[in-house]
Amino acid sequence: MLHSFNCFCDDFKINQCMCFAKNLFLAAFFSALILRTIGIYSLLSNTIDSCLFSSVSILGCLILLFQAIFLEKLKKVDKLLVLFFFASIISCIVNLKYEVWNNFKELIWSALSFFLVYSPDNDNEKIIEIFKKVIIILCFFVSALSIIDFIIQQNYILYFENKTIFIGFIENRLYGLYFNPNVASKLALLSILFSIELILSQPKKTKFQITAIIVQFIYISLSWSRVVTVALSIVTALISLVFFYQYKIKKFLKSLSLSLFLGLSSVLLNKLCRLIFSFIPPMMSKVFGISGIPIENINMVRSDIVRNGISNLRFKIWLSAWDLFKTSPIFGTSPRGIVKYAQNVIPETFIAIKNYQFMHNIFFGAFVYTGVLGSVFIISFFIKKIIIILKFYKKKSFKMNSLKFDFMILSLFAVAVYSLFEQEIIFTNTINCLIFWLFLSEIVRFVKLAQSKEFFEKIGELS
Repeated sequence: MLHSFNCFCDDFKINQCMCFAKNLFLAAFFSALILRTIGIYSLLSNTIDSCLFSSVSILGCLILLFQAIFLEKLKKVDKLLVLFFFASIISCIVNLKYEVWNNFKELIWSALSFFLVYSPDNDNEKIIEIFKKVIIILCFFVSALSIIDFIIQQNYILYFENKTIFIGFIENRLYGLYFNPNVASKLALLSILFSIELILSQPKKTKFQITAIIVQFIYISLSWSRVVTVALSIVTALISLVFFYQYKIKKFLKSLSLSLFLGLSSVLLNKLCRLIFSFIPPMMSKVFGISGIPIENINMVRSDIVRNGISNLRFKIWLSAWDLFKTSPIFGTSPRGIVKYAQNVIPETFIAIKNYQFMHNIFFGAFVYTGVLGSVFIISFFIKKIIIILKFYKKKSFKMNSLKFDFMILSLFAVAVYSLFEQEIIFTNTINCLIFWLFLSEIVRFVKLAQSKEFFEKIGELS
């Protein structure tokens, strides 16, 4: 009996150590990805960035290896993700002559996302709450400074050997202090969702959160990310629909109509905000004589869309992706070998000519990179999770206060919308990708918990 007790204590200590190690990995991974969104970080050499992410990946691999050998936790991983991962490996092996090292790195990050970040058996609630608050606070200050940058007309373009950094308002888009306005505006929308959740859960502490929401909305307007504008309108409609249907209007069609109206209103408000702010820089120059590069001809049209068409080259990329898929429908081209594959197989296709690595759509990415072999598994995985979540919502009582769960769903939905027009969720290393897999893991854990005897004890903590 004493021996059994000692074994239990040893297992408990091991699990505590592994929990600490995993939280350390998540914190390091999150911090590295957040740093990448900030423009000033891009001034550092690529060697520093590579060393940082290599250290994070090594830590993650060591944890995975330890879990596989000593804790046998890899036996509990999702089988569909395992099959998709092996299909990706097969695709890389079949296309070995086109790319080796970059495909190997991509497989490592995929393994960490699928089997370490996504781990429904682990409770990530506390670290998720920390991440939310960091995103709200950091995005508030960076977005606020970016808007100030816009007002005082400080715009710079820094040219380096292998990259160009935009600071301020360039080509009718607010980069501000962020490296990429698309990534920044996606993060801004998530920040808005997290702030709304905090307002609803802590009604007495709303001043900062309301201010943060206004700042993020202004940044989204000035960054002019159409993908985020679409996501914002859909999320607004969903939040309104849930609120109306649950608490105000029991007739579904009426709730739906009002929700769609509010969703469209958010788009109009976005354009109105941009129009109003277009008058501020010239006014500041005239009234206060602020020096700097004047912002002239601020309008509602992005220069890159004028050059590249309404889809900003996406239609050409998708047509080219379809041509490539037809050449290797079973195994695909491999995630990082697609350009060399295209240049060898169809040199006249758009992807081969322009060296486009990303498909800007999760489904085109899955089919082109891994073929039918991999796509079947990853699509089946997502369908399975959607069914599980919908069944849970069908059964759960509307009186049940599961605010965190609902807003994690909304955050997932926002990232899912991004993934239809940008490279997100699979074969990419972004803050949105990390949030997707981490939140999905917690949602699945929550649903499992709801189906267990512990549910009614735990629900008080999550509400």
